[in-house]
Amino acid sequence: MSQEPGFTTIMVLFAAGGVGNGAFNALTNRVILSSVPEHQQGRAWAGFRWVVYVCLLSGYALGAALGPQYALHLMTYGGSALVLCAVANIVGRVVLARRRTP
Repeated sequence: MSQEPGFTTIMVLFAAGGVGNGAFNALTNRVILSSVPEHQQGRAWAGFRWVVYVCLLSGYALGAALGPQYALHLMTYGGSALVLCAVANIVGRVVLARRRTP
């Protein structure tokens, strides 16, 4: 029998997920606004939202089919990977910026 995480663990994961989600949304916003022609930004936003909804619905379906413990592990690993990638991106940008500065 598996033991569910405690309140503190859930709050830390929730906070980390919020940070990762915020970083992801900010990055997506920046990419769409700076890289997509203005007349096609509506399509880009619609496509982005479609991908997000498909991922959410797929996650809910997996959680319903395979049980809550599996869904909790998926959220933990996915959220952790997102936060780690965001941190790596920030560190990489800082390192590259320092190398470019004479």
